[in-house]
Amino acid sequence: MTKPNYRHTPAMGPISQDLGSRYEKQLQDLLHAGVSWLMAKLERGDEVELEVAYPLLEIDGSAVDCFGVFTPRSDDAKELDQLLREAGPSTFTQRQNVTQRVAWIRAIGWEEYVREATRYAAEVREGILL
Repeated sequence: MTKPNYRHTPAMGPISQDLGSRYEKQLQDLLHAGVSWLMAKLERGDEVELEVAYPLLEIDGSAVDCFGVFTPRSDDAKELDQLLREAGPSTFTQRQNVTQRVAWIRAIGWEEYVREATRYAAEVREGILL
């Protein structure tokens, strides 16, 4: 049986803004590592909980979630974070981006992620979305 290839393809557009860059390749390698980890756990029948905590910032006296910056809370989120740190050179921002994508993929499934990313990339190429 052929092992599935959880790779972000050119048809799905870039994860960052530059499909040909080293930064983009690092993101795609991290995403591949993260999704491979996720799917292996799900195939074993493991429950995967990717709970993260967003810090609260005080802005004009009100507490506001700082979207995009988070701390892994659940054991699975901590395991994923460690896996991404060990997967190769990466920045904090890259690991945050990939963790959010893996959580999204956990919620909707790999096939739906591929459909959504491909549709979005096509709309960007056609000028429907800028």
